[in-house]
Amino acid sequence: MSITYIKALLIEDNEEHIELIVDLLYSSNLVKVDIEVADTFQKARELIAQKRFDIILSDLTLPDSEYNETLPKLRNIISNAPIVVLTALDDSETIHGMIKAGANDCVPKNQLSTVTMERAIIYTLDRHDKELAIKRSEEKFKRYFEKSNAGLVVSDLTGNIIDANPAFCRFTGYDRNELIAKNHNDIIYKDDREKSGKAIALLLEYPNTVSTLEKRYVTNKGELVWGEGNIQIIPWGDNKERLFEEVIDITERKSYEIELDKHRQNLEDQVKERTSKLTLTIKSLKESEGELKKTYDQLIHAEKLSAVGKLSASIAHEFNNPICGIRNVLESVEEGSFDSASNGFKEKMVKMAIKECNRMADLIRKLQNFHRPSSDGAVLMNLREAIEDMILMCQKQLKAQKIEIETKFPGYIPKITAVPDQIRQVILNLVQNAGDAMQSPGGKVTIQISSNAANVYLIIKDTGIGIPKQNISSIFEPFFSTKQEAKGTGLGLPICHGIIRRHGGDIKVESLEGQGTTFTITLPIKGVL
Repeated sequence: MSITYIKALLIEDNEEHIELIVDLLYSSNLVKVDIEVADTFQKARELIAQKRFDIILSDLTLPDSEYNETLPKLRNIISNAPIVVLTALDDSETIHGMIKAGANDCVPKNQLSTVTMERAIIYTLDRHDKELAIKRSEEKFKRYFEKSNAGLVVSDLTGNIIDANPAFCRFTGYDRNELIAKNHNDIIYKDDREKSGKAIALLLEYPNTVSTLEKRYVTNKGELVWGEGNIQIIPWGDNKERLFEEVIDITERKSYEIELDKHRQNLEDQVKERTSKLTLTIKSLKESEGELKKTYDQLIHAEKLSAVGKLSASIAHEFNNPICGIRNVLESVEEGSFDSASNGFKEKMVKMAIKECNRMADLIRKLQNFHRPSSDGAVLMNLREAIEDMILMCQKQLKAQKIEIETKFPGYIPKITAVPDQIRQVILNLVQNAGDAMQSPGGKVTIQISSNAANVYLIIKDTGIGIPKQNISSIFEPFFSTKQEAKGTGLGLPICHGIIRRHGGDIKVESLEGQGTTFTITLPIKGVL
């Protein structure tokens, strides 16, 4: 057990008793006492005024104080320290009377010992501390009860009101005495009494819980007010359980909620009506969207055919050369001169004719794949292969203009998810535009590919005349063109822009007048179509 350290005042005029009590206290192993002695009430008064003591040990018969006067006078000058009376009397009635008069404990002098003194001091201090804690708690609760802005009401378990604070009185319009004469149900609106009763029944079944509910109260003027209450069961001063409820006035909030409910219902009705109309509109829009998509696909196809048409002379030349070679072989066969040629020459010429046939077949296949209407089917495609195909289709035209084509491809290019013929159309259009930007023979078109974990980047750069600064922001607008009327429709770049954006990518342009133009296309590897 821990040692208790205290400062005590012993009020005693008998020297033998003083010596005995001091010796008993000093010999204790449980209580260590710093003790001062007063042999008169006046001296005790002076010491109490000057110093703080944890406990008072007092005889009641003193030279300047009678037996029945000492305890009341001590209580009058001591507010916090407990008092243990040392008495020569040893009967329960006397001891009970002393306790009732203000003593915290009594020790008969004929029972003085170290044990009895230890027990009296430790018991008294412990009980005194608990009483002080209870008193402080009660005072704190009383201040809270009286000053709280929330309405507080205490009832017995049957609903009879025991107390109510000023805030609850203001809330209901009744004064405290009027409320104490009522049962809680008397001030609850009749339609809300059942749910209030159920909440209390639940508390009685589960007493350590808190019940929260909203209910209406009837004021002293017969008006309805809304309160949100937290109800719980608590111990009360008479050692009985009570219902304690904290009520917040939510009348204004409920009026807003009721208005909101009306507006909400009105809005729901409007939404239903507009949803019905919107459904019809959506149906019409879907039909229009189908027509728009059909028109858009036709526009893409038309622009594609326009691009091929611009290459017609170049493509005709690509076919003309191999046809001439094959014709020469066939004419040699027809004239008989082929018969006299060596076997090595014959084999070489036949292989050349077959190679040229294969080249024409490959070119025809590329044209067929490119010119047919787009399927909108996204597949994994090889971007490098698509670029090389489009270069093949327009390289004759570019070479005729003495335009150099340079490609910069890394060792590995990830495949992208895209619509192949649409991406080819973008590449062809930009390469043709780069060729058109060279207004005099010569120049260079550079095609470069790079990538990261998410995107592939295609850069097409030319050394042409560039785009005037004031036109940069307009080049992706439909029918805007800086070309001569016969050379452009004004739809090529807008269609390219639309195709790239539909693929989840982006197309940007940088240009300096007289120095060339660079288009940078960003395409997601996974695609979004």
